[in-house]
Amino acid sequence: MHARAAPIASFAAPATVPRGLRPSVGGALLMTLVVVGASAYIRFVEAGGAAALPVARGLHRVSATLAAIAVIVAFVLAWRLRSAPLRRLTIAALVLTLSLSAIGIVFGTT
Repeated sequence: MHARAAPIASFAAPATVPRGLRPSVGGALLMTLVVVGASAYIRFVEAGGAAALPVARGLHRVSATLAAIAVIVAFVLAWRLRSAPLRRLTIAALVLTLSLSAIGIVFGTT
């Protein structure tokens, strides 16, 4: 009989994320928060034409790219660990990231 690993409830609990995955998961989380903050700032000041708008857009684009890279790295590492719960979570994160990227490309402003 196979020993069953403890299920991974969420990425929020550091003890549930394997040590090798922590930097990419943490980086993806941090960059996602930066993307959300920059996006909120852009929407807030877009009507007013604030001078910092190009900087916010640049920050949004760079952090979104870094978040996508971190999610892809986490996906690859999880796939190599052969852990079904990790694979499911990273597939969900990858699908969400790709969906948000597509929305940003289609509906984003220049």
